[in-house]
Amino acid sequence: MNSTPEFTIELALDEIDYLASPDAVLKARLSIRNSTTDPETLTFGTGQMYDLEICDDHGSMVYLWSKGKVFPQVATTVQVQYEKDFDLTAPLAQVRPGKYVAKAWFLLPGPPRAYSASARFNVI
Repeated sequence: MNSTPEFTIELALDEIDYLASPDAVLKARLSIRNSTTDPETLTFGTGQMYDLEICDDHGSMVYLWSKGKVFPQVATTVQVQYEKDFDLTAPLAQVRPGKYVAKAWFLLPGPPRAYSASARFNVI
């Protein structure tokens, strides 16, 4: 979990342990919470608002959600009154048994990954 003065970011996974199988899919919820009483408008530089990567216990990236995807090259805005949730999935078919970290972040202006969170999981 990471925070900025106005926002708290959280990444929640549906499981801690996933069975190594061709059908295995990680399901995650990336949440952004507005800690102010006023709605805040987030502006993204393109149609891509977030990304998700999975790294093994050596820090090597084994999956990047955005890889191979095409996004509209137009600014996108989202208003956050209290909390906004985004559901993400990642296939684990090619992921070998071991310990992993899922990292997700919003692509907002400012320092890279300032609006990010992570969660650990295992493939058994």
